[in-house]
Amino acid sequence: MLERGHLNLVAQVAVDRGEWFCAEGAAGELRRAGDFRRALSVMEPFVETGWRPALYAKAEILLRAGRRSQEVLDLVRPEDSGRASTTESRHLAEVLGKAGRVDEAIELLVPHLDKSWLLSVLVDITDGQGRDERVLELIAPLADRARQACGDEHRNYAFSDAQELQARVLERAGRADEAIRILGQDIARHRFLAQNTLIAYAELLARHGRLDELRALVGCQDTHSVLDVYAGALRRHGRVEEAEAVMRDAIAADDWVGYRAWLSSMLLAEGRLDDAIVVENPHGNDIETGTVKLPGGQLRPPSANRLDHLSVSQSICFVPGGVTAYHYPGGPCAGSKGNYRVQRGEPAGRAPLQSHLCRLKSSVKSAPLRSRTDRPGC
Repeated sequence: MLERGHLNLVAQVAVDRGEWFCAEGAAGELRRAGDFRRALSVMEPFVETGWRPALYAKAEILLRAGRRSQEVLDLVRPEDSGRASTTESRHLAEVLGKAGRVDEAIELLVPHLDKSWLLSVLVDITDGQGRDERVLELIAPLADRARQACGDEHRNYAFSDAQELQARVLERAGRADEAIRILGQDIARHRFLAQNTLIAYAELLARHGRLDELRALVGCQDTHSVLDVYAGALRRHGRVEEAEAVMRDAIAADDWVGYRAWLSSMLLAEGRLDDAIVVENPHGNDIETGTVKLPGGQLRPPSANRLDHLSVSQSICFVPGGVTAYHYPGGPCAGSKGNYRVQRGEPAGRAPLQSHLCRLKSSVKSAPLRSRTDRPGC
């Protein structure tokens, strides 16, 4: 409803029926539009109940309106600060950070950094606040714990993102070479717990134009994880033909679905719709009628075309805001109510093949590559 411009209706439903999700959505839209008075009026009935999510939402509105007073902090401060939960401490730290009281926010989080998910909060709230050295002091021992855990028989993955976050803070502090050196040593010695660390290193190299090192990384690490980062870097440097060749060579050697997904999305972004469809539909399925060509040339009528029956090269899903094909051997694509946002290797919902191919065909004009890593595959 909000996406289609029905803000007034959603706000009215929020007030008349006490629908929290309507209130949250409407207040967010009003806040982003700068209509803070109305945003507060939508949220106020929920604030009066003392419900903490509503208090956090009101604090966010006031901060956006430039009111960095004690009133804002009192909204989210737990009644007994000494017994505040981790979640309450997180919310209060975020509000303190936005109110310009960054040092208080840091010290509030320090006792809770044994909870790994708060480490990223620490990094986020201190971005651009001139506190990078303090943050690095706090991250360093946790990154070392992650390195040491690699040698343990029963690995503790609690701080699997600490090395990535350490590199991120070094980079934003103007110490990118140091970040590349430290994380590169960890990767070379296989002292990391999660593939996200490997991907973060590849993206770090890409951001700083280290294409030779990135190409070498592709040759000695999990190609499924980092080849798309390399291809994306080539494309951003104007080497589109090389990026395409790299991915086509990978498909020829290992017809992995992620390669096809990335290449088709790049081709769409380059305005090459027909080529993109060929990459995603190598068997030449009829996208107008929904008839699928099975191996051996046998045809399956549209009524039978469900993604759980299709081969790896035939399962295609659409992501609103861009076009992305996800494939899974022996299983359907992931999705829920048309919003196909999936992690690698998580199968879920179903939809007719022809509808997704038609969406693919009709969406070329709004088909950007995915933003974070140019990695649209599953």
